[in-house]
Amino acid sequence: METPRSTTDVRVVPHQGRTAIAVDGRVIPGMSYFTYMLHAGRLDRDVLRQMVDSGTRIFFVLWQTWQPKNHAEPWAADGTIDFTPLDEWMAALAAMSDEVWFIPRLYFSTPAWWAARHPDDLTRLADEPLFDGQTNGEAQLLQASMASQQWRDDVADVLARIVDHVEQGPYGDRVLGYMVNSGGTEEWVAWGAQQGRLADYSACARDAFRAWLRERYGEPAVLARAWHLPGLTFEEAAIPSEAVRRRCEPAVARDPQLDQAAIDFDLFLSWLCADNLLAWCRVVKERTGGRRLTGAFYGYLLWQTGYASAVTNNGHLALRRLLDSPDIDFITGIVSYDNRGTGEPGTFILPVESVQAAGKLVFNEVDIRTHLSGNRPPRSEIDPGFRNTYAYNAQEAVSIYRREFAHHLIHGAAWWNFDMGGGWYACPGLQEEFARHAAIAGQALAWDMTSTAEAALLVSADSPARQRLFTMQQAMADFAWLDLQCDRATTPLYHAGLPLDGRLCDDLTRRDLGRYRLLYLFNAMYLSAGEREALERLKGDGRTIVFCGGSGMIDDTTCSADAASAATGIALRLAADRRPLRIDVTACDHPIFGDCDSAVTLGTGALIAPRLVVDDPDAEVLGVWRQTGEPAFAVKDFGTWRAVVCPSPIDHTGVARGLARVAGCHIWADPGRILFANRSLLAVHFADSHEPIRIHLPQPMTVTDAITGETVAHNARRFLIQREMRKHTTLLYRLQDHG
Repeated sequence: METPRSTTDVRVVPHQGRTAIAVDGRVIPGMSYFTYMLHAGRLDRDVLRQMVDSGTRIFFVLWQTWQPKNHAEPWAADGTIDFTPLDEWMAALAAMSDEVWFIPRLYFSTPAWWAARHPDDLTRLADEPLFDGQTNGEAQLLQASMASQQWRDDVADVLARIVDHVEQGPYGDRVLGYMVNSGGTEEWVAWGAQQGRLADYSACARDAFRAWLRERYGEPAVLARAWHLPGLTFEEAAIPSEAVRRRCEPAVARDPQLDQAAIDFDLFLSWLCADNLLAWCRVVKERTGGRRLTGAFYGYLLWQTGYASAVTNNGHLALRRLLDSPDIDFITGIVSYDNRGTGEPGTFILPVESVQAAGKLVFNEVDIRTHLSGNRPPRSEIDPGFRNTYAYNAQEAVSIYRREFAHHLIHGAAWWNFDMGGGWYACPGLQEEFARHAAIAGQALAWDMTSTAEAALLVSADSPARQRLFTMQQAMADFAWLDLQCDRATTPLYHAGLPLDGRLCDDLTRRDLGRYRLLYLFNAMYLSAGEREALERLKGDGRTIVFCGGSGMIDDTTCSADAASAATGIALRLAADRRPLRIDVTACDHPIFGDCDSAVTLGTGALIAPRLVVDDPDAEVLGVWRQTGEPAFAVKDFGTWRAVVCPSPIDHTGVARGLARVAGCHIWADPGRILFANRSLLAVHFADSHEPIRIHLPQPMTVTDAITGETVAHNARRFLIQREMRKHTTLLYRLQDHG
């Protein structure tokens, strides 16, 4: 192995209650930039100069295995590698400033010549047609299986050569790390999933699945009992057919007594994605002596989870494996496609606080279209499946990008502004705004960024494999299902006027969850034995635990009312008949509904079975199934803690706010405002507001407008945002504690 020329040491380190990038022990801000101009063969120095001049110091530079316009083939059949894209872009940027840092972003899709040489190593897709809207009817996709050892080895060799070239080149000391991407749209999405197909039925995937089963079960007899196939051996275990993987339809829950083979394979598919990723990250670590960061897109669990959980087919369930690995340092998500418009929260699709609790960095992509993006439809024609993803003028663009800056800074996440086509940010208003961001991000390195959230949204990475299998296209074809997915269903929580953390359900075993007064278990249909034991320890200290969906109904052996009742503390029964998920609130006088001005209904009308029905005389019924009148939404006070069960997500701002109030959480702002806060910063985002906004601080503080420097309150517990407010506004305040 060649010794790298560069000696710069880059790490992810704990910093001010979060995690951050440190270069030779010095922490740097995480504000970054990326563009796809290379796709069109462009290198627009004027665009790059604008970003450098406005304070951006970290630049992702692209190398990919498919051929950009005006360039040689990046990885040729004779083994030749064209390093030109990396060399040209780093040279251009280095000439603009000696303070810029680089992260090569490497995308490994399968060259046509490689696919022709290795037909048996390609991904095989399920043969059965899924539905009329699928976009790829071929049984074979010309992409290598993630289980192919030949593919892994060949890419590992190319990756090692790229890393050696960069590290030994003139800009090696300016490299922070490497982003290692593969799968659909670079995002480690299982090949075929974005075309509505099911992978992977290749021989190499079958062999890898059998090895995974051997590791999981140890003995063939244990596997045979789990799959209810007497005499089954590891050598005979087959990848379950599409029909087997869809057996539970139209029900929303798989039964381990009937579906364990399907559960196992869907867990394996995610394990396979993570295993492939980690193998290549390990190459980077070995070539650089561990002195460079590695990272990738993964773990979109706060997006496509819920009753319609497309994240399973995408292969994104193995986030915990990445968080436990020393070979990867940052995880990337994207601003939610479903609530990124003006007046919306732009939620994370990663459980940010869990990533940070594992010592990793969240390094997100902000790819929101601006008024300069082109091909922008009229507002009236925006696809409701992607809610208002455009800014229509410079003012809106500044407001949205300030919201994203504030959101990431407050939650301790790094981010890159994704100028997809080049020139999206080429206006004075945005350039001035980015300069403000750079200045504030530098100052904030000295500020305490510890979370002040008293409420946490918990998402399960294990439950989706126990649920009905959905593709992205199936979920998006029907809003009754789409609106039950996590980012859309939980948007009202972000309008409730208090900060919210995002955690994995398996974090229940971590002691730091004890600081939350309110826990929302969003999709925890399955809870492991360890999670159930940890949950029991959290039932106390005045805490309120909200069990949404079918929380707890599945354990390692069965799907039952007993499993749900044991988890929630409320006696429940399972109804097998399918009914629309419409829960009508009946106890309107309960304090939970004190912020609700009219009749409240939760849910979307999607047909759900099995259904949880409350059957506990000691529980107070709050709402009922609309079609049957059966008790559905209930609260039970145990003296030291409170349980709330609801088959629907809490998709109503007034109810979310009332639950927080009853739980004893501090409410910071009037309802309807998007609010982010930590110990040093407060951000408020809103649209169409001309009324004063009341802010209630948790203790006396001095409040300074972070953009203008104006002091707006001194040693105060509350203040009014009184200045004349334009539409689509984001306000950012510096908080200094005087309590």
